[in-house]
Amino acid sequence: KDLPKVPAGSTLNFAVEVLDIMDKPPPPPNMFDTIDVNKDRMISRGELESFFANMKQQVPAGIFEGDDKNADGFISFDEFSGPKGLPREEL
Repeated sequence: KDLPKVPAGSTLNFAVEVLDIMDKPPPPPNMFDTIDVNKDRMISRGELESFFANMKQQVPAGIFEGDDKNADGFISFDEFSGPKGLPREEL
């Protein structure tokens, strides 16, 4: 689509609403909890595939096998190599 052209030298005004002010950075994401849909503290191959499918991406080759250290068919919280957020005692 052709968008309207903004003339050179125009003044643009933006309305900005501050939603929160923090004195420290936000906590890191907890991707384990995001992927573990049924909240059983284990990531199944199906949960991992669904996560990547929802992002319209292929599961990276070897990621499941690489994290499933004990080869039980699930990735536990301790085995998971991705971002896990803050340690439990800090939450």
